[in-house]
Amino acid sequence: MLLVLVGWCSVWGGDKPDVDAINAEIEKLLNAGQYQQVVDKFSDLHLNDGVFQNRLGYAHDLLGNYDKAIWYYRRATELSPYEPVVWRNLGVAYKSKGDIPNAVFALQIYADRLPDGEQKEKVLQWIKKHK
Repeated sequence: MLLVLVGWCSVWGGDKPDVDAINAEIEKLLNAGQYQQVVDKFSDLHLNDGVFQNRLGYAHDLLGNYDKAIWYYRRATELSPYEPVVWRNLGVAYKSKGDIPNAVFALQIYADRLPDGEQKEKVLQWIKKHK
């Protein structure tokens, strides 16, 4: 365990992790399709950063771990409540799990944060169909 901690400190420069560097590494792993590696490497790191929480949720989501994805997405909505993508991801995870009422709730907030346009209309039509 000590080796892991020393590794973290040397990569991210001391006691306080560089959140931007961590998020960049996670994004690189996600883009490479290495979702399990994201989960294995970063799940024990507790950062109060909406992007970090959203990306961990996304990794779990792509692995089909919807309960864990929802937990991370909910945390992301607490940290970044005005960021539309976290509400979209939360809504999609609820939908994937079959929890349509919570999917509708999260996707309505997502739609409220979108500018008028085709994407907003598609989301609103889905919500109307499933209310």
